[in-house]
Amino acid sequence: MHDLNKGEFEIFNEYFFKNLSDVEMVITAFDQGKKVGVYRNTSLRISPQQRKIWQWDQWEKVKRKGVQWLNFDVVSAGNVIAQEQVVVQFPMAFQATQMKVDHLSEQELSKDRLKLSLNEKGQIASITFDGKALLAQPLTFNFWRRTIDNDYGYQLDQHSKIWKDLQNNLVLTQQIQLENGWRLSWHADGVCQIDQSIILVGDQQIKISTQFLPLQKDLPLMPRFGLKTAINKDFSKVKYIGRGPYENYIDRNSGAFLGHYEQSVAEFYVPYVRPQEYGHRTV
Repeated sequence: MHDLNKGEFEIFNEYFFKNLSDVEMVITAFDQGKKVGVYRNTSLRISPQQRKIWQWDQWEKVKRKGVQWLNFDVVSAGNVIAQEQVVVQFPMAFQATQMKVDHLSEQELSKDRLKLSLNEKGQIASITFDGKALLAQPLTFNFWRRTIDNDYGYQLDQHSKIWKDLQNNLVLTQQIQLENGWRLSWHADGVCQIDQSIILVGDQQIKISTQFLPLQKDLPLMPRFGLKTAINKDFSKVKYIGRGPYENYIDRNSGAFLGHYEQSVAEFYVPYVRPQEYGHRTV
């Protein structure tokens, strides 16, 4: 429990027979993924199984630095024995304005070093930057994910099979050319309508907004909704803002701290005994 307005944080001593007089709390403040300060507290004299509201006297000073998150490490004899993270302000994506393009047709868009093209299905078929292809496959809709052990009890592959091949049943029904991109619509067997806009924004950035509109009531559980593609294998590094550095999911991510991470594609692989979904990261 914490009150960021007052700089108050609740600390609980989980020990049954030992106070915290010999431990140190190290607080590391981050902004835009960069460490902006390290602060220490050696006065955690909290009795066993007791809670204490600790007021950080330097909080106002720290806030003025534009802190986005705080990492708390409790250290004993040089070893970290407990950790927690408090997110002060989630790092937002760069807010860019719409840009004028150099060339725009029914199938192609280009601006400076960036070029994007659509195929006959309305999918982004290629993105090139400085003449280098970024995609190995078109950008397609995705309604499915790899099943895991828990899914078999629910019989997800039977209850939700309508979504597994829905991508193949989508029919492009509308394509409107905008000043700096396109607006498109698809239908699928009376199941749904999907609207999407593809807009060039900022400095060589593409903004894709997608809306799913059901055309039936009581549709089964949709395992996933999003877009998928394959990246050119020449790109082997991943840089992201989110929880890490290891795999984490929405129902088990509190131990994975928010941060700026850079990893190889190979580090996303998790060698489960039974092949299944792996390597996810949350925010």
